[in-house]
Amino acid sequence: LDQEDVLKILISYLVRLDDPHQDQENTTTAPFHLQLNEYEATKYSFKVMMMLSQPCPAMREVIANNVVFVMEELLMALSPNSNANFYHFFKSFQFLIKHFAEYVIPIILDTDSHIKMLELIDVTPIGDSLLELFRCPGSPMSLRMQMYGHFEASGYLQRIVEKLTGSDEAVAAAVREFLCRMAWSDRNFGKKPEKNSDKRNYENLFYNLLTFPPLLSAIVDMCLHFKAARPAQSPVSTELAEMLYGLVLRAWVPTYHMLTYHSSEDDMRLNDPISAHIVDLHLTDLTEAIIRASEHASSWRGGNRGNVTHHSIILMDILCEVCKRLPHSSVEFLPAPFWKWCVNAFFKYPSHNIYSARFYRLFYIALHNECIGSFQVILQKHKFITRCIHALHVPHGAREPENAGHIVALLNLIRLKSSSLPKGSWMRHFLRSHHMWTEFQAELHERTSEMVYRDFPVKSSVSIAPVEFRK
Repeated sequence: LDQEDVLKILISYLVRLDDPHQDQENTTTAPFHLQLNEYEATKYSFKVMMMLSQPCPAMREVIANNVVFVMEELLMALSPNSNANFYHFFKSFQFLIKHFAEYVIPIILDTDSHIKMLELIDVTPIGDSLLELFRCPGSPMSLRMQMYGHFEASGYLQRIVEKLTGSDEAVAAAVREFLCRMAWSDRNFGKKPEKNSDKRNYENLFYNLLTFPPLLSAIVDMCLHFKAARPAQSPVSTELAEMLYGLVLRAWVPTYHMLTYHSSEDDMRLNDPISAHIVDLHLTDLTEAIIRASEHASSWRGGNRGNVTHHSIILMDILCEVCKRLPHSSVEFLPAPFWKWCVNAFFKYPSHNIYSARFYRLFYIALHNECIGSFQVILQKHKFITRCIHALHVPHGAREPENAGHIVALLNLIRLKSSSLPKGSWMRHFLRSHHMWTEFQAELHERTSEMVYRDFPVKSSVSIAPVEFRK
């Protein structure tokens, strides 16, 4: 087996190339793997796959001594005249790139096999093989960076964009699944770098690939500008939204300075281009997509118009994550119609705890960053405090709304934030002139104490009430 001729015969049972010079009628002189029927050929291919993917120590030594030749022969399975079982190809490819990446990756780049894989990405095992190439587990960072540079210089990323936006829906769906799996599978995203290390030392392929401007623009546009013919909560749109959320959530590579010191928004923009791209170009589109996703609910599943869908929740997660990182560029400029929809949905669907949690998170971000313009819309125009108090005051014997806990938490946020603001601030002036708010303070203290002591029944001498309510 340590001889190349023998290895070539062995791998030919997996690759199963057609012989272009062989007469179709005369099969007695054909290579042995061509003389087998389909069942026998699959059995032989499976045995070769087991030898290459789970080798014994002796076979592993043979592969290590001939890894370049083995890889070159295995990549022949991507040829048009190959009848290979692509699952067997994937298992063999997975082992080789995991243990011999420094030899395998240059061969793939030299033979343009990554382009052939992209052409066959709608074949599931080939898509899995391409994902393994992009992950290249166990490979040194210098080799990965060399591969990134080759992809960028050769126009490979632009080919992915063309496949994603092309007319072939099967190929586009395969690319969407590939990008989504890639965005959620990398464990190095957000990994704390070593002290005094350079940013390039821990950047990874996913960060470079998914922040490629044409690809990022294509993903955001397809996610936010869905057509009426394709409802917002259809599987395709939801898949796109999950992919975009994966990019936003995982593709942030912080510097050591950002992890140890208070970073400015300019630092965040520099190290989080995806959030900056959404805030600068698509913030209004994102809020409109959230509203549009709920408006199209009835057209897809026959639900009530305006229902908060799974697609809306994912887009809300994206918005919350973006606003948390770039608050001064985002929260201040959230349009008034979006806040109107958020407040109305909070009271219209009190049993939707998932949405209530998202609204609480967005409300907290806006309050923490003192976005007065937003709170003039929420508190004054849409009477948020009045509606909260009315929601808690139910008739005798009736059940309180299921989001009563969120309501109490939101009102406590307002109370605590207003107490930290100057006396001449707009919010303190508004709350002082709000008679229902003033009268509700004692009840708010009682409800808060009841919730805290119910969840944490430990006797304590420390009072959680403000000074004016302590006895």
